[in-house]
Amino acid sequence: MSQLHEHVSSRHSFITGNMVRLNKRARPRNAAPGSYKVFAQLPERDGQLQYRVKSGYEPFYRTVTENELESEKALGAELVGLGKDG
Repeated sequence: MSQLHEHVSSRHSFITGNMVRLNKRARPRNAAPGSYKVFAQLPERDGQLQYRVKSGYEPFYRTVTENELESEKALGAELVGLGKDG
């Protein structure tokens, strides 16, 4: 069972514990704004890598595809860089 996660994780862009955002193009109208935590990497379905994510503003988990997510770390790095230059 851990073999599955090791094999799958090498293909996923996000790991368990990462903070992500739903991208604006794919975000469902009823989705909570802000950050989501990645709780699990899920197997591929219809050629798309999937994740289980959760917002602190919703009582349930969402299953989303990788192309629906953006890294919050990249956004944070840009903001930190702006702070150092200014």
